[in-house]
Amino acid sequence: MKFLVSRVHRIFHSDSDGGALVEMAVTLPLMMFLITGLCFMGIAVDNYIILAHANDVGARYLALHRGQLSDPCANTITTIQNAAPGLNTANLSYTFNIGSSGPLGSSCSSAASDMVASATATVTVSYKYPLMIYGWGPTTLKMQAVTSEVIQ
Repeated sequence: MKFLVSRVHRIFHSDSDGGALVEMAVTLPLMMFLITGLCFMGIAVDNYIILAHANDVGARYLALHRGQLSDPCANTITTIQNAAPGLNTANLSYTFNIGSSGPLGSSCSSAASDMVASATATVTVSYKYPLMIYGWGPTTLKMQAVTSEVIQ
């Protein structure tokens, strides 16, 4: 018992004079900045995964519903937005390539003749993600997902 008491006394009455406290005060803010930066980048990667999945769902919808809708691209946009609930829809932009037609905007009613079976429909969705860590570096990441499907 006397050994334990002397050991505890030695720990609390050492001659370090707060060296560990100074080291902790220097390294803790840097470590917290790095850890929270990794968390914010993790959220950005999660948003990209949501974007890619929503784009896949939208391209599949466009390929399967070619002759059933008057403007399949507008309905595809709605499908993409419904499949990406965590994304800000104001920051999404869409491009459609159907068959031999060039890039189309948000409406593809003019390319209805190109939507034939075995043609290719390509859906491109871009998302502007505002990345800011502790108010520093207000940067916008441009995420883009491209999916091609064969029209059924």
